[in-house]
Amino acid sequence: MKDWNDFLPPDDENEFEDESSENERIRMVQKVHRLMFIDDIEKRKSQVVPLDPIEFVDIFGKPTEEDMLILTQCYLKDYMKESIDIYDKWGLDWMYEFLKFNEKHEEFEICAIIRDTIKDRPIQHLKDVISENIHS
Repeated sequence: MKDWNDFLPPDDENEFEDESSENERIRMVQKVHRLMFIDDIEKRKSQVVPLDPIEFVDIFGKPTEEDMLILTQCYLKDYMKESIDIYDKWGLDWMYEFLKFNEKHEEFEICAIIRDTIKDRPIQHLKDVISENIHS
């Protein structure tokens, strides 16, 4: 015959196991969401990056080496396309993160590309504004 103890949750002796499995589940969900975010960046070339690095860390945790390598490659692919305004898509925050990451890994050619993009933006933006005003 069943009594009420059959319907109660287990005793608290496994309390720590439940917490660790819950933490593991949360980490897995964060990882899946992080990978989906990176996949969206790779697939949606013209979409503005919706999160800055601080928001990325708040939501998904610190980017891994692999994350930064993939995002840097996406940035470089966008840099090669004239149809994408790299500055507007990625923003200065991501550019500086890529610059720090690639300096740490001694990828100085990539650092030069990023530095030139940051440096040339105000000049290019002013040229665009001037040409728009001349033609209107």
